[in-house]
Amino acid sequence: MLMQLLRHVHYKSVGMAMMVTLLLDGLSGILLTLFMGRKALAPGADHADLQQAFEAVVQEPAYLGASLLLGSATTVLGGYLAARMAGRLPYLNAAAYGALGLILMLLMGSSDSPWWFTLVGWLSTVPLALVGGHAAKRQGGADAGSAPRA
Repeated sequence: MLMQLLRHVHYKSVGMAMMVTLLLDGLSGILLTLFMGRKALAPGADHADLQQAFEAVVQEPAYLGASLLLGSATTVLGGYLAARMAGRLPYLNAAAYGALGLILMLLMGSSDSPWWFTLVGWLSTVPLALVGGHAAKRQGGADAGSAPRA
């Protein structure tokens, strides 16, 4: 049953959606860190001071909350893109995108993150991706029976 479902995943669409969201996550992380960490930096700070400021900023509740919000938005966008580009089976392709996100979280996750932050990420990834898939279906860009786009 699982193998039959996997044959219908449009892997190119899922991979492209993941690349877009990884880029956006990286950019938003850099901008968020710069924005929230600018107050912690003193003029003339050396590398050790920068490292210490960075470590403090990424543990602040405001940073973690903003990071969850931005990450959630990009996950919905990724599910939408995977479903929209696939052109068919929007929920399957959005779920495949979410599953790939979980695998990447496992491989690239930070052990420095609080347990609740990691748990929220794990529990919300696939549902948020499916929200994006649902949006693509409602918009009419992903039909349940049409052929995938190239």
